[in-house]
Amino acid sequence: MKIKNEKEALQMFCEEENDYRDKFKKPFVNEKDGGRIWATNGYILLMVDPKLTRCKYTAFSQNRLNVGEVNTDRLIKFSEIDKAYMKFKLVEEVKSETGDDIECKDCDGEGEVEYSYHARNGRTYYETHECPVCQGTGVVPDCKMIPTGKMLLPRYTYYKFGEATFDAATVMQAVKGLRKMGFESMTHRVSSERGINLFSVAEGIELIVNTIIYDRMQEKSQRIKVY
Repeated sequence: MKIKNEKEALQMFCEEENDYRDKFKKPFVNEKDGGRIWATNGYILLMVDPKLTRCKYTAFSQNRLNVGEVNTDRLIKFSEIDKAYMKFKLVEEVKSETGDDIECKDCDGEGEVEYSYHARNGRTYYETHECPVCQGTGVVPDCKMIPTGKMLLPRYTYYKFGEATFDAATVMQAVKGLRKMGFESMTHRVSSERGINLFSVAEGIELIVNTIIYDRMQEKSQRIKVY
């Protein structure tokens, strides 16, 4: 059986705007992993048996990860993760909207500002220069932050799976991609408090998620237990 929505779903595990690791921008065939298809952004990694795919991918060589021994067999339904998600205190998404030009408040529309420098000799020197905010034009765009109506996870939100703690947004990204393929659960197979955790999604499909160190002292941090 081939996976559903292959091209779009696999791309959801990658990071197209990755200027440092070009190979992670799109799914690829890993020659060092038996030809399995890898889709990763460096934090989550989906590994798929090529027999389950239809598309062709560029081949690269990437060292396999030392996952460790299987030490758990906990089925996790995505509905459990959804339930935990609802316990987070979400924040409203906003986007910037640029309107007409308005007078620059930093230079009062004059296009120039005055700098002062107090020297060691006790004297203060004054110079007039082009306003760095409006670049001398005297006007700036009227930028407003407009709510989109969507509620998002704030920073420092975490899920706890057994002994392991994960960044909540990273987990939700993986769940979204797996749902796109038609899955509604995965099985936790290798659990580690620090390091790599392995999940079995289906025969021929495995997911790796890196843990994160939970900082109890971080202001406004939230950690919700899935199991």
